[in-house]
Amino acid sequence: MHPRISARVLIDLIEERRFGVEYQPIVSLADETIIGYEALARFYNGDGTTLAPQQVFDSLHASPLTLYKVEHEMKRLQLLHAPTEGLRLFVNLDPDAFESGLNGQANPLVTLLAAHPRVVVEIIENSTISDAEISETMASAFAGSGVELALDDIGATQS
Repeated sequence: MHPRISARVLIDLIEERRFGVEYQPIVSLADETIIGYEALARFYNGDGTTLAPQQVFDSLHASPLTLYKVEHEMKRLQLLHAPTEGLRLFVNLDPDAFESGLNGQANPLVTLLAAHPRVVVEIIENSTISDAEISETMASAFAGSGVELALDDIGATQS
């Protein structure tokens, strides 16, 4: 786990919308063609320097509703600016952010992501065994909406 970012920096990041998206191509080893993209969150300090995304998300875990709000906004941006080549778009999703969006109704993250025809939701690699029940609920919700799920680097340290 990374050291937490101060509340002042997080508030500035959210209020000033100091975040964006990067798309990394996923390349076939067989023929070196691009077969999809992974949408990645990017965050910036007021001076334009980058903040490690994992450090931001680790810090946001102290406020589940804020974590959910930032995750929802990030997914909205990732879909809005996605490459339009008809290829799959892989997006990471934190089970804790998903759980924070549950309010007795359909989860807004499911609704948002299910509207994109090529999206594949990846359960993030820092998911731990304690997230297993949440991940199972998340998998069921996405399966019911027709959204594909993938595991992102499961088995890595802290997974």
